[in-house]
Amino acid sequence: MDPMSHSAKEVDLWNELTTPIPICGCGKSSDTMCYIISILKAIQHRSESDWSQESSLALHRAFRLPLNRDGHVNHSAGWFLMYTLDHLELTEHGGNVMGCWLTEKGHRAIELYTAIESAIPEDCFDEPEKE
Repeated sequence: MDPMSHSAKEVDLWNELTTPIPICGCGKSSDTMCYIISILKAIQHRSESDWSQESSLALHRAFRLPLNRDGHVNHSAGWFLMYTLDHLELTEHGGNVMGCWLTEKGHRAIELYTAIESAIPEDCFDEPEKE
Protein backbone atom coordinates (compact mmCIF):
# COMPACT_ATOMS: atom_id res chain seq x y z
CA MET A 1 0.00 0.00 0.00
CA ASP A 2 1.49 3.30 -1.11
CA PRO A 3 1.71 5.67 1.89
CA MET A 4 1.55 8.68 -0.43
CA SER A 5 -1.94 7.83 -1.70
CA HIS A 6 -3.53 6.54 1.52
CA SER A 7 -4.31 7.96 4.93
CA ALA A 8 -1.99 7.30 7.86
CA LYS A 9 -4.72 5.17 9.45
CA GLU A 10 -5.08 3.02 6.31
CA VAL A 11 -1.31 2.54 6.14
CA ASP A 12 -1.18 1.62 9.85
CA LEU A 13 -3.99 -0.93 9.37
CA TRP A 14 -2.26 -2.37 6.29
CA ASN A 15 1.00 -2.67 8.24
CA GLU A 16 -0.81 -4.43 11.11
CA LEU A 17 -2.47 -6.77 8.60
CA THR A 18 0.78 -7.63 6.84
CA THR A 19 2.72 -8.27 10.05
CA PRO A 20 1.44 -11.85 10.48
CA ILE A 21 1.06 -12.21 6.70
CA PRO A 22 4.49 -11.26 5.33
CA ILE A 23 3.69 -9.49 2.06
CA CYS A 24 5.92 -6.72 0.79
CA GLY A 25 4.65 -3.95 -1.46
CA CYS A 26 5.97 -5.27 -4.79
CA GLY A 27 4.05 -7.20 -7.41
CA LYS A 28 0.36 -7.76 -6.78
CA SER A 29 0.30 -7.43 -3.00
CA SER A 30 -3.29 -6.15 -2.87
CA ASP A 31 -4.57 -9.00 -5.05
CA THR A 32 -2.61 -11.51 -2.98
CA MET A 33 -4.04 -10.16 0.25
CA CYS A 34 -7.54 -10.21 -1.26
CA TYR A 35 -7.00 -13.90 -2.16
CA ILE A 36 -5.76 -14.79 1.33
CA ILE A 37 -8.70 -13.00 2.94
CA SER A 38 -11.15 -14.79 0.62
CA ILE A 39 -9.73 -18.09 1.90
CA LEU A 40 -9.98 -16.91 5.53
CA LYS A 41 -13.59 -15.81 4.92
CA ALA A 42 -14.41 -19.26 3.54
CA ILE A 43 -13.06 -20.71 6.82
CA GLN A 44 -14.54 -17.98 9.05
CA HIS A 45 -17.73 -19.71 10.15
CA ARG A 46 -16.18 -23.12 10.71
CA SER A 47 -15.70 -24.61 14.10
CA GLU A 48 -13.53 -27.42 15.37
CA SER A 49 -16.30 -29.88 14.56
CA ASP A 50 -17.45 -28.50 11.17
CA TRP A 51 -16.73 -30.99 8.41
CA SER A 52 -19.87 -30.22 6.39
CA GLN A 53 -19.83 -30.63 2.63
CA GLU A 54 -21.03 -27.04 2.23
CA SER A 55 -18.09 -25.76 4.29
CA SER A 56 -15.61 -27.85 2.29
CA LEU A 57 -17.07 -26.73 -1.06
CA ALA A 58 -16.88 -23.06 -0.04
CA LEU A 59 -13.21 -23.48 0.80
CA HIS A 60 -12.39 -25.29 -2.45
CA ARG A 61 -14.24 -22.66 -4.52
CA ALA A 62 -12.20 -19.95 -2.80
CA PHE A 63 -8.92 -21.77 -3.59
CA ARG A 64 -9.25 -21.24 -7.36
CA LEU A 65 -6.70 -24.02 -7.77
CA PRO A 66 -4.58 -24.24 -10.92
CA LEU A 67 -4.61 -27.26 -13.19
CA ASN A 68 -1.67 -29.63 -13.38
CA ARG A 69 -0.09 -30.88 -16.62
CA ASP A 70 -2.81 -33.52 -17.02
CA GLY A 71 -5.59 -30.93 -16.78
CA HIS A 72 -6.66 -32.04 -13.31
CA VAL A 73 -6.98 -29.74 -10.32
CA ASN A 74 -3.64 -29.31 -8.58
CA HIS A 75 -4.62 -29.84 -4.96
CA SER A 76 -1.01 -29.40 -3.84
CA ALA A 77 -1.41 -25.62 -4.12
CA GLY A 78 -4.39 -25.73 -1.75
CA TRP A 79 -2.55 -27.93 0.72
CA PHE A 80 0.45 -25.58 0.60
CA LEU A 81 -1.79 -22.61 1.29
CA MET A 82 -3.47 -24.35 4.22
CA TYR A 83 -0.12 -25.41 5.71
CA THR A 84 1.08 -21.81 5.36
CA LEU A 85 -2.02 -20.31 7.02
CA ASP A 86 -1.57 -22.80 9.85
CA HIS A 87 2.12 -21.95 10.18
CA LEU A 88 1.26 -18.24 10.31
CA GLU A 89 -1.18 -19.09 13.11
CA LEU A 90 -4.14 -17.65 11.19
CA THR A 91 -5.80 -21.08 11.39
CA GLU A 92 -5.48 -24.15 13.52
CA HIS A 93 -6.59 -27.70 12.98
CA GLY A 94 -7.14 -31.05 14.58
CA GLY A 95 -6.58 -34.17 12.49
CA ASN A 96 -6.38 -32.54 9.04
CA VAL A 97 -5.32 -29.04 8.00
CA MET A 98 -8.16 -28.91 5.43
CA GLY A 99 -10.63 -29.06 8.32
CA CYS A 100 -9.15 -26.01 10.03
CA TRP A 101 -10.84 -23.09 11.75
CA LEU A 102 -9.74 -19.49 12.30
CA THR A 103 -7.66 -18.38 15.25
CA GLU A 104 -8.04 -14.95 16.82
CA LYS A 105 -5.25 -13.80 14.47
CA GLY A 106 -7.27 -15.05 11.49
CA HIS A 107 -10.40 -13.24 12.65
CA ARG A 108 -8.32 -10.09 13.24
CA ALA A 109 -6.90 -10.28 9.70
CA ILE A 110 -10.44 -10.24 8.29
CA GLU A 111 -11.36 -7.30 10.55
CA LEU A 112 -8.30 -5.33 9.44
CA TYR A 113 -8.89 -6.08 5.77
CA THR A 114 -12.55 -5.07 6.05
CA ALA A 115 -11.49 -1.77 7.67
CA ILE A 116 -9.27 -0.86 4.71
CA GLU A 117 -11.07 -2.70 1.91
CA SER A 118 -12.25 0.52 0.26
CA ALA A 119 -8.61 1.63 -0.06
CA ILE A 120 -7.61 -1.57 -1.89
CA PRO A 121 -7.40 -1.14 -5.69
CA GLU A 122 -10.58 -2.15 -7.48
CA ASP A 123 -8.77 -4.60 -9.75
CA CYS A 124 -8.81 -7.13 -6.95
CA PHE A 125 -10.50 -10.27 -8.29
CA ASP A 126 -14.16 -10.97 -7.63
CA GLU A 127 -15.42 -13.22 -4.84
CA PRO A 128 -15.84 -16.88 -5.87
CA GLU A 129 -19.26 -17.66 -7.33
CA LYS A 130 -21.67 -19.62 -5.16
CA GLU A 131 -22.97 -22.84 -6.63
